[in-house]
Amino acid sequence: LSTSLQQSSLGEWSLRGFAGAGLSKFLVILGSYGAAVRDHYEVVARRLGCRVSFIQVEDWQRGNGVSALAAARALQTEPFVLSMADHLFSPGFVTEFIGNKPAAGEVSLAVDSNVAPEVDLDDLTKVRIEGGKITAIGKDLEPWDAGDTGLFYCTDGLKNGLEVAQNRGLYSLSDGVRECALQGRVRALEISSEHSWMDVDTPADLAEAERRGFPWFSSSALT
Repeated sequence: LSTSLQQSSLGEWSLRGFAGAGLSKFLVILGSYGAAVRDHYEVVARRLGCRVSFIQVEDWQRGNGVSALAAARALQTEPFVLSMADHLFSPGFVTEFIGNKPAAGEVSLAVDSNVAPEVDLDDLTKVRIEGGKITAIGKDLEPWDAGDTGLFYCTDGLKNGLEVAQNRGLYSLSDGVRECALQGRVRALEISSEHSWMDVDTPADLAEAERRGFPWFSSSALT
């Protein structure tokens, strides 16, 4: 998010992209600066005419799997799309992805087997794929077949995987996905090459997003 939450933000542009793909209800998991972030998203919801609800997670510092588990428990058996606020997707990317609903108990992950050369491979979460299913996941994975784009379509199977991982003291989202993968319950969905995505972590990433011409993205998103 921008340092001045009265400005635009990556979170807003992320929601704008998903709303453009037809999604209208959003659940935002709050951690650091929760009250300020909530105020900002409430403004964004009014701008976009969508519904945004919130959960404040107190132990968010342990890992992003804690936030994901809070969302999964709140949504119970309702399938949901999961992403991080700093991941951007072209409109067609999201539309194509949500057209492939996972089976009961499964998780679908959008993957990219043609990772752009500008991507920081040390930071990229990688996956190994066999028969359309993800068999391994991790940033240090070798060998690997594709990059994890950070876009998931989830059933309550994710909740079960996250709970198993966290009972073992493992708190990242990848830890929970790995538990699901060990049971053969994570589908890899390769998105058509004409669609694009980015994980925006640095000013250099922002410049690359602008170079690629993300249609809803603006340099005002980070101030």
